[in-house]
Amino acid sequence: MANSSENFTVAPMPDVASPLDLVKASIYVLAAQFQLFPYVIILWIIFKDQKTYGAPVYRIIFHMGLTDCIVLIFHCTALPITIFRPDIRSWSIKDFLAI
Repeated sequence: MANSSENFTVAPMPDVASPLDLVKASIYVLAAQFQLFPYVIILWIIFKDQKTYGAPVYRIIFHMGLTDCIVLIFHCTALPITIFRPDIRSWSIKDFLAI
């Protein structure tokens, strides 16, 4: 009986992203930015109000929000890098991958 993986073939990846992929990536980045701006405003309001920020619960919420903003920023930069498939030898790509 032959191994089932011997009959499995993988289609090669295209060298250039399709226009539909570029539109999807642009929508994704804009959606992430759209979520980021109100998020930062709400975090700024929590931080500026000393009565609110003095409570331990709101400090935890603030720090979780900062972490979430950082994750949003890196996720919206990772998708275009994946879609455009730049050369891995580029120093900027190495920096993004290291972070």
